Amino acid sequence: MKKSVLVAAMLALSLYASAQVVPLFQESFESGTGNWTLNGGSGTNAWVVNNQYAGGLFGIIVNTPQQPAVITGSPTSNYLHITNGDICSILSICNANFDTGSPSDQTATLNNNISTLNLQSVTVAFYYLCAGDPASAYGSLEYSLDNGSTWTVASMYNGVSTWTTSSISLPIWDNQPSLRFRFRWQNGSLGSDPAFSVDDVVISAMSAATPASISLDAIPATSWCFNTLFNTPVHFTSSGTYFPMNVYNAELSDATGSFATPLNIGTLATSATGNLTINGIIPAGTPAGSGYRIRVVSTDQPAVSNDNGADLTIHTLPVINGGPDRTICAGSSVTLTATGGVQYGWTNSVINASPFTPTATNTYTVTGTDANGCQGTDQVTVTVDPCLGLDNSALTDIRVYPNPVQADFTLQLPQGETEGSLSITDLSGKVLRNFNVTADMSTYSIGELPAGSYLLLFKGKQNTFSTGILKY
Repeated sequence: MKKSVLVAAMLALSLYASAQVVPLFQESFESGTGNWTLNGGSGTNAWVVNNQYAGGLFGIIVNTPQQPAVITGSPTSNYLHITNGDICSILSICNANFDTGSPSDQTATLNNNISTLNLQSVTVAFYYLCAGDPASAYGSLEYSLDNGSTWTVASMYNGVSTWTTSSISLPIWDNQPSLRFRFRWQNGSLGSDPAFSVDDVVISAMSAATPASISLDAIPATSWCFNTLFNTPVHFTSSGTYFPMNVYNAELSDATGSFATPLNIGTLATSATGNLTINGIIPAGTPAGSGYRIRVVSTDQPAVSNDNGADLTIHTLPVINGGPDRTICAGSSVTLTATGGVQYGWTNSVINASPFTPTATNTYTVTGTDANGCQGTDQVTVTVDPCLGLDNSALTDIRVYPNPVQADFTLQLPQGETEGSLSITDLSGKVLRNFNVTADMSTYSIGELPAGSYLLLFKGKQNTFSTGILKY
């Protein structure tokens, strides 16, 4: 583990164990100068970040001391330091050395302000080198309380040729909305290497904490439908003192009300207290269930609210059944009746359970709504068959019902006929089924035949009768 990670972990453990140490900023310079603005002052001695420690020029420029094991990336990690710009560019000797013949005044300024509101004992700690000269070449740590307009010296450095720790804490840094720091190097015509060098900067504070608590209000809605993205405002009241990096998280339990593995449904990054709101978003794919609960937790000054106090329900969607696909003769009517809901809406202006006469084959979609307001859909295809010219209106001597038929149908014989034979043929005349008819009003089954149009032929004692029959 890198020591910077270890330091951060120790700070975090201290934070949650004592609820007092607050890490505000940490810099090891291993990622470069992204957090800093360098130079912009005067002179060729300027700030750089690199991992060069070797001197040269026949021993005139001495080696920069290597770092002790406690510094991140030691013994030759990246560090912030002053170097002689001319020697660096010409001879590529870019360690911590400076030119006494080039009077310089350069700064390395932290880009962002740090808020220390509700914090105390703000401390800036770092490792440094700075031999220099007490009167002519020295480094300093400076701070600003007005976004960098004016700067005040906090501490000055010289006469140190081995890596040493510095820890500065000033009461004026406490409870400030915008505190900024910089390192400054100034030199004249005297002084020795190594020049001002800095590494492993840590800014921390102590909380002036009071016990933190969160109270959750009721959730306005108590149920919604599965597969619907649900937005709900999560209102809560927070009290106490929270650290600057605090985040409030709204969490959703599982369907049994357990928060063992909660789902984060919204965040609010603030250390503010009082009446607050998180815009909660429950994903559309959250499983259906009837025991969901919501709570709010904080990350710094950890606190857990009550849950919302009432079960939340995600309803399953209704299973809507529009019935089987149909085949009818042209000019015939058909009735589509859906089940599974309490209200239905069909496409193509079809009214549920009301007959209509389609003019062409079509697929009809029904949307059913259940008592919870949730919706499901189904589709039914109605095939319009010309029926090869069969004229059912002329075949009134024999009756078959229902027609169209799904499986079983009843045959009512013509007047005067009591028995005979019944044949079912396809439209080409091929006989598919034969039945003996022994009484009027008998029931027969053609459930095994595929959907389509067929001819029914009855041979009685007196006459032969025929009619068309549709199976779906």
